[in-house]
Amino acid sequence: MSDMSRSARTNKRVVLLILWAVAAPLGATAVLAQPTEGAPPVVQAEATYPAVDARLDVVRLEPTTTTTVAPTTTTTVAPTTTAPAPATTAPPATTTPPPPPPAPAPAPAAAPAAVPSAEEVYRQVVPAAWRAVFSVRFEYIGGSTSWASSNGTISIAAAHRANRSELAVTIAHEFGHLIAWRYGTQAYNGAAPAGWPAYSSRPEEAWGDCVAQVFTGITDPSHGLPPCGGTSLSWTHSWLGSGPSGHPVTG
Repeated sequence: MSDMSRSARTNKRVVLLILWAVAAPLGATAVLAQPTEGAPPVVQAEATYPAVDARLDVVRLEPTTTTTVAPTTTTTVAPTTTAPAPATTAPPATTTPPPPPPAPAPAPAAAPAAVPSAEEVYRQVVPAAWRAVFSVRFEYIGGSTSWASSNGTISIAAAHRANRSELAVTIAHEFGHLIAWRYGTQAYNGAAPAGWPAYSSRPEEAWGDCVAQVFTGITDPSHGLPPCGGTSLSWTHSWLGSGPSGHPVTG
């Protein structure tokens, strides 16, 4: 054998020793394979797996198992661009108000106070002493003019029977004429008793107004005359207060 062949075999052995020296610290076992006849010896490295060195309490390296994880497929949902339909607002219910209650029936008009009869008012207005010396009767007539007659009849017009006050004044006024015919001066028809302070252009009617005002207390002159007052009223009040017995009959 030549020197080159020996040198080549020596180099191979060196390489194998180096490989064994490298593999041994990593837990590999180097086995020197027996070469076939005429072939150089081969060092085979056998790897040993999961081994725990109890002395060092260190887990030796194990082959790394690579797990391929399938990529996660991300599904992107497109945002909804359709706005929700606005809420439908129902129109307010129309409530028909109930019909108003019927208006209450108007209160019946107050019935006019019944006007007393002329006889009743006569008794209430003229003092009994004066009624005793006259025989008076009443009659109702139409129109607006009342009058008295010397026979004692007093005719009451419809206009003077509207109410008690009007009727009372009319009766007392006409009764004043009856007094003048019996106790007056007789200077003219219906003249007042002597001494009475006459006024106005119609003293016979003025006398009747003064008598009515004294008997009723109501001022309601007739024929457009001024009211009875002053000395005419005070004289009449005093004279009537004396009663018929204090005066001479002249008619």
